[in-house]
Amino acid sequence: MLRGIFIFSVFCTLLLCGCVKSTYTGSITRFPEYTKFDVIPDAKLKLEAVGRRELISGVDDSITLRLSNIGNNAVRIEEWYMKEVDNFIVYYQPWKPGTKEPDPLAWQAIMPVTLERPKRYPLDMSPGVSVLVRFGLPFLDGLKVTPGKERRFFLKAALSLRSVKAESKIFAISLL
Repeated sequence: MLRGIFIFSVFCTLLLCGCVKSTYTGSITRFPEYTKFDVIPDAKLKLEAVGRRELISGVDDSITLRLSNIGNNAVRIEEWYMKEVDNFIVYYQPWKPGTKEPDPLAWQAIMPVTLERPKRYPLDMSPGVSVLVRFGLPFLDGLKVTPGKERRFFLKAALSLRSVKAESKIFAISLL
């Protein structure tokens, strides 16, 4: 008799659990790799490097990027990665002595490295709103600089997204 009641209660629990509808409405989503995001036609975004450009060898290894909505309309980026650095690509090249402009064929890219399907979380930007992201520069790891000298690099940044485009102007950093 006790065994029958136990089996009946387990059966009812399984039945009820199977009938409960999930009410989770969060927007963290893992989209399939082939998901196509619509281009945002009226997005007016500005991407720039802000903050210090003189980095100390062995101490500083990152720059700060600012993405700003400079338009009059709010922008919603559905494609935005939750790990914010994955939304950017930074291009760099050494600034060789005697040159004034970067070599257009010498850019090297620091691309996002994702080991699994990344999570996405929509980014809503009202007019005038900015997002700041610290972006690591792994090519600086282990670089030594002679005291009193510096190593200089040209850099530029771009969004890695398909639905919206923004690219910074070329800027320089110094490693002291």
